Amino acid sequence: MLLVLCSILANYYEKNYAGTSFRIMKSRFLALAFFVLAIMAGQNSVIAQIHVDAVAYTNMNGIETQNTSDAGGGENVGWIDNNDWLDYEVTIPVTGEYRMDYRIASLGGNGSIQLRNGSDALSTLNLPGTGGWQEWVTVSSTPVLIEAGDYTFRLFVQSGGFNLNWWQMVLTTPVDTDKPSKPVVVSSTSTIHDVNIEWEASTDPTSQVGGYKIYLEEELFAITTDLSVSLSKLAPDKTFYFSLMAFDIAGNHSEPEMITIATEALSWDIL
Repeated sequence: MLLVLCSILANYYEKNYAGTSFRIMKSRFLALAFFVLAIMAGQNSVIAQIHVDAVAYTNMNGIETQNTSDAGGGENVGWIDNNDWLDYEVTIPVTGEYRMDYRIASLGGNGSIQLRNGSDALSTLNLPGTGGWQEWVTVSSTPVLIEAGDYTFRLFVQSGGFNLNWWQMVLTTPVDTDKPSKPVVVSSTSTIHDVNIEWEASTDPTSQVGGYKIYLEEELFAITTDLSVSLSKLAPDKTFYFSLMAFDIAGNHSEPEMITIATEALSWDIL
């Protein structure tokens, strides 16, 4: 089963929570560029794919656009010559080795494209002829290591003579078995019927923290991406035993942080 994880999870506050499946699609530039994170249940595998429409550039030099006959329609980038370039803002969600896929069409071939981060060339790929300016194929580069973070990548054209419809970065090293760090509670307070718990953010050495699970006496009580949770309508003058765990986007869980907290007693007798 494929579970797709969202970048902003809804905060759940139900005692009888029915499942741990999350969905995401993060979009940029009017949904022309997006990334998808997914996990394969039971396999601790992270799938990251960053798909960018070619016309979603933030800056460029030398190119023009035209309608495309490729699947999905829209526009492609064309009139690409030597030393033209296009800039794109991209979020890399997980550190790992990424393969670059380019959707290109070329009458004669001999094109060459380079992915750059600042002055560093991350990947260079020679492009074949496809038989026509609207005859589309997908070509792929050798994977390269890229750290998680926000980037402005530049597609630099070493040799032109091709059209570009989209490009994408696909994570090729998806295994993650590392646990997030245990969350540390910094505050736990209570009133007659309410409990509030706050904690420090956990970290993950391989991917990223997806959220936190709060258990009440070993039963899942709440899931949140926040660093606090408030529980209400509890019985007065009673001790509650909570545990708090972080989970990452591959489904690994931290060691539990145990919390014991009591609600206050009523200040008057019930007759």
